[in-house]
Amino acid sequence: PVWIVDPVDGTRQFVRGEAGFCTLVALALHGEVHASWTYAPVRGEMAIAVRGRGATLNGAPIRSGAPAPGAVLTVAMSHPDYTTEAQKRALLGLRTESIAARPCGSAGLEYLAVARGSLDAVAFNWEYAWDHAAGLLL
Repeated sequence: PVWIVDPVDGTRQFVRGEAGFCTLVALALHGEVHASWTYAPVRGEMAIAVRGRGATLNGAPIRSGAPAPGAVLTVAMSHPDYTTEAQKRALLGLRTESIAARPCGSAGLEYLAVARGSLDAVAFNWEYAWDHAAGLLL
């Protein structure tokens, strides 16, 4: 087993004293995440996901739905400070009349927002396992 941990996801928000940070933990076996925990202490939120068993938020099942046909999709995108010019152009290319983009704060909280249906998608340009392993299972 491999534990993948991000003790402070959303470092910028944490340093500023804002609530938009969390702790991410994922358990991987043979290259596949089997369980994950997303804990946002200031918000009092704990999301737990187990492969094949679904996910919960503070003990209640999380069920996201599909957006209505023709709805404007809200997508959290990589923060401009962490992107190259080519990546910025690619991310900006996603902005259309049907997509409302906003900058990403904590990757873990963005994945949680997608899981509970308050955000439609995320578009990140970095591949650090500690930022994504827990959220992808949600």
